[in-house]
Amino acid sequence: MVAGKNRGSGRASEVDVMAVSDFKARCLEILESLRTSGHELTVTKHGTPIARVVPVTSRPRPLRGLLEGEIEILGDIVNTDSAEDWDVNR
Repeated sequence: MVAGKNRGSGRASEVDVMAVSDFKARCLEILESLRTSGHELTVTKHGTPIARVVPVTSRPRPLRGLLEGEIEILGDIVNTDSAEDWDVNR
């Protein structure tokens, strides 16, 4: 199906590479193939990547753990005392 393959990317899915002229000529066939195989396709123009085509996943990513390593919790988020933040108590 593809002009070249890049298997050294370290990704779980296989990444295929194709010239834009080949992609244009066989677009519908290629899209169906990507949908069933789960592979990604990098479209190139004169050897330079210009687009990446990836199949749509049917399952959304779980929310649990989505921000792991992205945020930091400071202090106690369960037992909070905000009395000092209110003007009435001053």
